[in-house]
Amino acid sequence: MKRRKQELIEEWSDEDLARGFGWLRLLLGLALFLFPGLTTKTWTGENPDDAPTNLAVRGMGVRDMAIGAGLLTAMERGAPVRGWLEAGAMVDAGDALGTLFSWRGLGKPRGVLWFVTEAGSAAFALSLAERMD
Repeated sequence: MKRRKQELIEEWSDEDLARGFGWLRLLLGLALFLFPGLTTKTWTGENPDDAPTNLAVRGMGVRDMAIGAGLLTAMERGAPVRGWLEAGAMVDAGDALGTLFSWRGLGKPRGVLWFVTEAGSAAFALSLAERMD
């Protein structure tokens, strides 16, 4: 099992990883936009019916859809993708900082989960950007 898993990972090219990352960002952004209440409850634990919060979450969803779609479109056209990956890394790093600034309100388990996810995503995108262009 371990050997097969290693072989599968070695088969993924940077282009495959970037394409998957673009689709993931696009789909997560769509979820934020379409289901702001559900994503707010999962992300922050706050009231999912708060209109200003839903407005902000939908805006973040559009941001992530734009970055994902831009990355996928650039790849399809053979255009540079580094800028799209760096933009994604920048907003993920910003989200990670926002998580740190909101640490007390989020609680430790939720804060750790989101900080690791956001910081990991930023690091992954920067690493991929360096290898792609």
